[in-house]
Amino acid sequence: MTQPPTLDDRSQEELVGELTELADSYVDGWESSSTDVASLLLRIAAEFGGETIQQLNRLPEKHRAAFLDSLGFQRRPPQAARLPLSVDVSADLDRNVSVPSGTQAVAATADDETAVFEIPQEGSFEATPASPMAWYTVDPETDRLVSHEAAIDGDSQRLFAGPNHQHHALYFGDGSVLELDPGSIIEIELRGSVDPQVLEACLCWEYYGVDEDGGEGWHSLPTDTAATADRSAIADGDAGESLRHRLDRLSTRQQSTDEGYSVCLRLPNEFVSTTIDGIESRWIRCRVDTSSSAPFATQIESVRVLVGQSPERDRLTPDAGFTDDVPLSFGDDSDIRPLGRLPQPSSTFYLTASEPLSKPGALVTLSFESPVADSSTDSASAPSEPNGSVDGDSSGVDFGVLGGPPELSWEYWNGTSWTGLPVQSDDTDSLRAAGTLQFVVPDDIAPTAVSGHEARWIRGRLVSGSYGQPSVDVTDPDSGGFDPTDSPQYGGISLRYEHTDSSFAHVVTENNGVRESVPETADRFQPFDRLSEASQTIYLGFDGVLRDGPIPVFVPLADPGYPRGFDPGVQWEYCTDPETDSWSRLPVDDGTCGFTESGIVSLRFPEPTVEHERFGTRCHWVRAVVTEDRLVTERGESHQSAPTAGSRSPRADARPPVVGGLHPNTQWADNARTIEDETLGTSDGSADQQFDCAYGPLIDCEVWVDEADSLSAAERADLQETQPDRVAAITDDQGELTAFWVRWTPVDNFVGAGSDSRVYRPDRSAGRISFGDGDAGAIPPHGNAVRATYTTGGGPAGNVESGAVMDLKTPISLVESVDNPAPADGGIGVEPTEQVATRAAGELKTRGRAVTASDFEQIAATAVRKLATVECQPHLGPDGTRQPGWITLLIVPDSNDDRPMPSMALEQRVERAVSEAAPARITAGEGSGITVRGPNYAPVSVEATVQTTGDTSLSVLKSELESTLDCYLHPLDGDDGTGWAFGDLPTTASLQSHLSSVAGVEAVTELSATVQQSGNRHRLTEGSPTPELSLDGLVCSGEHTISVQLGGRQ
Repeated sequence: MTQPPTLDDRSQEELVGELTELADSYVDGWESSSTDVASLLLRIAAEFGGETIQQLNRLPEKHRAAFLDSLGFQRRPPQAARLPLSVDVSADLDRNVSVPSGTQAVAATADDETAVFEIPQEGSFEATPASPMAWYTVDPETDRLVSHEAAIDGDSQRLFAGPNHQHHALYFGDGSVLELDPGSIIEIELRGSVDPQVLEACLCWEYYGVDEDGGEGWHSLPTDTAATADRSAIADGDAGESLRHRLDRLSTRQQSTDEGYSVCLRLPNEFVSTTIDGIESRWIRCRVDTSSSAPFATQIESVRVLVGQSPERDRLTPDAGFTDDVPLSFGDDSDIRPLGRLPQPSSTFYLTASEPLSKPGALVTLSFESPVADSSTDSASAPSEPNGSVDGDSSGVDFGVLGGPPELSWEYWNGTSWTGLPVQSDDTDSLRAAGTLQFVVPDDIAPTAVSGHEARWIRGRLVSGSYGQPSVDVTDPDSGGFDPTDSPQYGGISLRYEHTDSSFAHVVTENNGVRESVPETADRFQPFDRLSEASQTIYLGFDGVLRDGPIPVFVPLADPGYPRGFDPGVQWEYCTDPETDSWSRLPVDDGTCGFTESGIVSLRFPEPTVEHERFGTRCHWVRAVVTEDRLVTERGESHQSAPTAGSRSPRADARPPVVGGLHPNTQWADNARTIEDETLGTSDGSADQQFDCAYGPLIDCEVWVDEADSLSAAERADLQETQPDRVAAITDDQGELTAFWVRWTPVDNFVGAGSDSRVYRPDRSAGRISFGDGDAGAIPPHGNAVRATYTTGGGPAGNVESGAVMDLKTPISLVESVDNPAPADGGIGVEPTEQVATRAAGELKTRGRAVTASDFEQIAATAVRKLATVECQPHLGPDGTRQPGWITLLIVPDSNDDRPMPSMALEQRVERAVSEAAPARITAGEGSGITVRGPNYAPVSVEATVQTTGDTSLSVLKSELESTLDCYLHPLDGDDGTGWAFGDLPTTASLQSHLSSVAGVEAVTELSATVQQSGNRHRLTEGSPTPELSLDGLVCSGEHTISVQLGGRQ
């Protein structure tokens, strides 16, 4: 704007000089260099003259202001700051708490004063005692399930991004069957509708236990590659034949059968008990480890398991053994006498081995091996006759008076008593020969204590007979005169076992964040299940019932600036029937525009919500379903499926937003007070009447005039019929009319108003209401009362920080506390006179019509005071390419954000304003239009190495250097405070100069810079052509890497 002329440019010192010169001419004998009273009077006169000159020089400005005032231009009133006001109610309540409009809260300002914030007239709501406890996002196309629980507490997280909680796994648990030593073999067979090739390729097997380093957790469970290995190492004999038969069977069933899938696994280390779905046991699992969806077709009818020791470890050593109460040692090379040296009836051999005896139904082979050194006195050194009878006995053993062959009873503890062990075969002839004892582990075998050792035990008890009587032989000089009994003696005792055709005690599936036990009665089950959602979905879970409403939920987002036309089409729903997973549409007012900008979502519930479990959490769920444009999400290791019919492909620049919290019971509150029905006075019937409001300035204002006495009944009836929202009839108890209020219309000036036009002109800055003169604007009838409802306040003092709200000024029962989770913004003071003049000049130039680019910029800046930068790019289309007939307005809001972006509401407000002023051929013609959007930011990243004198901490200096670059590259405040223009780029010399200006920097030894836009990165090089930014490109600060050296060292 052209500055007004200066009428008199003399300064006060020049006036002093002129007065001194005149005094020298007119006063004889006075010395101008003296400091007497005369000199002081001259300076006082010069000061008065200077003030007069200043007033004179302001005359053009005053005349211009008067001229603009006569044209109806006024200073725009202050704008009220707005903040989200959260109320907290007791969680013990069983109902919502009503928070009416007009509720006021007090906040502390930066200057230690207070500011009042008020919920607007349309902002009443109900506060729920329920609190958010779960937040999940689901993307069925990428099979991703992400928890955002940390975002509930205010942590910043990008929706649909983060660790994938989706697992498709099948768990098998059994404390007995899986009581195995490292190296044991586990064969699992799954039968039903299965594809062996799919499962072989897609499943990853794991066990819960310890690894080689002792770390507890889930570890890989490898397949048994040795099961079909070198069979030549297998010993001959009965044991070898049994093991060879087992290995042959395993090798033939290693991968698949006609009806199922079989896999043989080897346990590398020990199991550790853990809890799965509330069940503590030993566990293995198979999980889908692929992006294929083929495993979802699997249906399982039965699960069988076979366990046994590894082929390399053909024998198991007993855990412990006793002869009566005397412990036996199985770990050295000495022979073992299971019944002692002098067995007598009731002599008992106890033995335990946890691995085989913990598996009911397992076939156990107990081997008694020949002694290390044969002895003629040990009958067990060679096999005897199978029947062991007296008549047929060829051993020459003397059974004595109590003679008779020994009779053993093999027993186990069933929890209440010792009972007979189901022996399948015994070729040891009651422990009189080396051989094997085979038995099946009973189903009811139970732990018991033997000599203080708690375990599952079997025992062999001598119930009758003997192994011979000791005698004296005087004929054999080598016997020392004593001939001992032939008690059982063996070189070793070991076990083998095989557990075939058993089942797991517990089978649990895990899909979509839920673990579910498979009932034993299930004929068939599906182990792997896909997500049930048809499109991207956001789930919010609350810990209490949600009912009635509206219940406002504030969702702060880092506005990503979505492309024009992008619409996720978010539809809010609540679960009406958890049993059938039925959802119904939820009436909402979505101030976030589908999670594309910060705002408040007001939920209204037709019926109370029902608690149910989802993703393993029981709570009251609501969800937001994306029905239109998809958001770009991470794929990672996911199970991808083809897009569903009608779904839209995601746009490359449509990343999910970053959320910074979830705040229920939160409504917008303005830094303003509402004054309702204030009586301004009574009309005296004169022209140009003015009424002053008690408080000013005015933000919004409604003026009502009581016209009960000046209107006929027919006129009142006509107004009530044609303009029911503009009249209010007041009657007394008898139905008599006492007042008939008519709402008048505000105008900027009375130009064009008729004598009967019910209009008034508000001076919002002064808080004054003016009426017409009867020719231009009607005069309120004489004696009619005038009242006003208005809001007052606003200004920059209301831009308080988050957490500044201290308490409610309007007490509400059951409200425990209040807060503002985000700072207030938007507070602007009364428009300065200079800006009025600038705005008026633009409006007089454009006359409300936009023709040139500057016209569009002027109208946009006039419509929204919050804009810091407006750039009009003719012939720039919505996609950023040159398209004649299109106009793109690039707007940047006044914000301290690193990359300020306009909200969708702000864009729409500007678009409406410029569309009304644009030529019809642009707004209505085909192939043309107006686009309003934010800039395409171009981050500038700097890598630099600087040397310092060492006077400052290196970390502090590095932080200051990064802060200097951030300030210099800020789109609004950078470039030395003037802000960056669209398309401009910094030079490496300017970047180096700013780094060098930081205190403590001795020199910048290395510097390189790059600029990135639309996915392309370009290097800024001094002396080379500067890369060109797009027309909508605007500089911002990127990622900086600063190295600080001290004396040549980093």
